[in-house]
Amino acid sequence: MRSKVILTTAIFFLLGMVASYPAQAEKKGSGSKETRGYYLEPQGFVRIGIDYNDDGYIDRFEYISVYELEQARRRSNQQTGQRTGPSDSQRSYNQGRESRTDKPMRQVSGTVQELKEIKLAGQEKQHRIARIKTREGRVARVDLGPADNTKDLNLQDGDQITVYGRKGTINNKGMLMAQRIEASGRTVAVNRPFDRNLHRYTGEVLSTKTASFRTQNVPEQVFARVRLNDGMTTVVNLGPKNQLRNIDVKNLEGKQISFLAHRATIGNRAALVADQLHVDGETVRVEWTGAAAQVHSDRLTRQKSSTINDKSKLMSQREEAAGKGMSPAGQHQSTKSPAMQSQQTAQMKVDLIDLRHMDQSIARGYIGHEVIGKDGESLGKAADLFTTRDGKPMYVIVRDESGKLHPIPAQLVLANTQEKSLSAEFDKPAFQSSPGFDEAQLIKQENWEPAVRGYYQEYAEGQIKELPPKQGTSGKTQSK
Repeated sequence: MRSKVILTTAIFFLLGMVASYPAQAEKKGSGSKETRGYYLEPQGFVRIGIDYNDDGYIDRFEYISVYELEQARRRSNQQTGQRTGPSDSQRSYNQGRESRTDKPMRQVSGTVQELKEIKLAGQEKQHRIARIKTREGRVARVDLGPADNTKDLNLQDGDQITVYGRKGTINNKGMLMAQRIEASGRTVAVNRPFDRNLHRYTGEVLSTKTASFRTQNVPEQVFARVRLNDGMTTVVNLGPKNQLRNIDVKNLEGKQISFLAHRATIGNRAALVADQLHVDGETVRVEWTGAAAQVHSDRLTRQKSSTINDKSKLMSQREEAAGKGMSPAGQHQSTKSPAMQSQQTAQMKVDLIDLRHMDQSIARGYIGHEVIGKDGESLGKAADLFTTRDGKPMYVIVRDESGKLHPIPAQLVLANTQEKSLSAEFDKPAFQSSPGFDEAQLIKQENWEPAVRGYYQEYAEGQIKELPPKQGTSGKTQSK
């Protein structure tokens, strides 16, 4: 317990010291007294996670300079007479790359010398740490991200590896925080839990509403209109109703609430999605096990279900024709027994599976395969896969003919498990009009996800039909 107090003491010193060292900041240009002030240069700053109630979860993020971090650590050591050790409860996961896109991307290539897994406070999954000996003879420390992300690579000592990422620190040690890993001829994108930029908000609940979704696997969600302390009013998804049993949801109106949340879109409106709530002395951590996109993708699921129903009708017609001993053209007698026909029918029904319901390791096996549109045209090849925190596929990244990368919701991409092929629930013109990005733009998911969700929600509502390709698109559409 004492070690936890040491870390907390050091962190609270940090929060009080940001304004104590003006030498670490520079004056903003000219202006009135009201607008003149200090601003902090991003270089030399780190992001720290703060655990106020010692429950193992991060309640707030702060940005401080490395100088202030060292000063606080020294003061804490002087007060306690101890050195802060690397116990699980003390691991500070400071990733400047998660919100500092101005830091340059770095690359490390070489031979894996050592691999180990460590537990980081505030994170559910263990992280894999590697020591890589570069061709220049230097040894680099790299955080490869959650261990599950790299299990398909089957990394071992002596393997050749290339890692792309940004600088960060774990336990006071400088490391490269991997964002993309290349090894054994494969490429893996690293999805980190904190990529959503969590922030602490406080305000007054103005009203609440419980919303039901037609999709069976999406539980009821509790939404609230909250007037934040800065005067702004926003919509907040407080989480699934079944996770808020310790909170009197019906009587939240007029109460003060504090919550840790990330920005998102609900419909076409900017909103917040809570990861942790604190109200009436109760703290609840929201577990988003289905995907952040599930809250917004109900209409997509309904659209896909309708398409699958159409396919089911077509299969039923074929089965009926087969039952009568005729092909669809009515020309040939069937020689298959009823048992064989039943087996074939069952096989047809399981051939098509949308990638959202696939295991991550199986879904990644389709990377590199061509994706065929509803009109039979090739959309491009599956280049990558974005998953949720619990490893479920969320987006399939498809590279078009011009090299642009298009994230597609995983529930709109079907895998034929027999033919090992992929098909999309829309045609090529709609795909060409969908948001496309460069590789560097895909690193920050919050930069592109709202546009992608908004586009495919409109598509699900039937607003995007037979659209012409974007200007400058190199793809060719089939003439009809």
